[in-house]
Amino acid sequence: MNKTVKYIKSKIDTTNIEYAIVLGSGLAFFTDSLSDKETINTSDIPNFPISTVRGHSGSIVVGKFNGKKIMVLSGRVHLYEGYTYEEVIFPVDIISELGISKLILTNAAGCINEKFHPGDLVMITIGKDPLEKLNNGIEDVYETSNNLNDQIKNAAENISLTLKKGSYGFMTGPTFETPSEIRLLKKLGIDLVGMSTVPEITKSIENNIQVSAISLVTNFAAGISDKKLTHQDVFDTAKLAQNSLVGLLQEVVGS
Repeated sequence: MNKTVKYIKSKIDTTNIEYAIVLGSGLAFFTDSLSDKETINTSDIPNFPISTVRGHSGSIVVGKFNGKKIMVLSGRVHLYEGYTYEEVIFPVDIISELGISKLILTNAAGCINEKFHPGDLVMITIGKDPLEKLNNGIEDVYETSNNLNDQIKNAAENISLTLKKGSYGFMTGPTFETPSEIRLLKKLGIDLVGMSTVPEITKSIENNIQVSAISLVTNFAAGISDKKLTHQDVFDTAKLAQNSLVGLLQEVVGS
């Protein structure tokens, strides 16, 4: 970790960063909104896990956004890529070591709750590990006051943006869930499903980082609709919703 932090500090100015933002699949467009950018490729950073998934560009960008200095991690890694839990949460440890105290996680998610639709932005209120894949005894990892949820909710109201709330179920992937798995998750009260975020929330809470997460609904989960699921759906829907996401984050950071 020390070698990683030392390298990052040697390449970009990490002082006075107010927020870190982790971008989910298809959301790399967000970095276009930054000014005075400094960028490093994660493949050049010692010990830093490298994303192998389409839609995760693998870079760390520091720049100005709505007058505030932020760090954006464009590209995350997942357990299904062959990484260990410690490697998946390593970027959160680095954020903590750099002294950044606020973290906003974003992801692309499939919706189980039929009140949600592709294109919706959903603030995660509870993160669940329904099959206990993390093996750490934590089921609901988000029931803590150390989050930015009120700030995000107020920001959405300020710009008249419809922001829904829901629970997120963490699955390891790499395949989309089967209809029978989705029926099980629905019975467990899970609104959204994805393959990330819950490990990062868990580690952020351990590191005393103020953390919140926003899902962009990119598709109906298997069995909820008749449409065949593809990774391309993620990119197509993300592109349609990019103005809403940028506007929300701009209001949050500026508040």
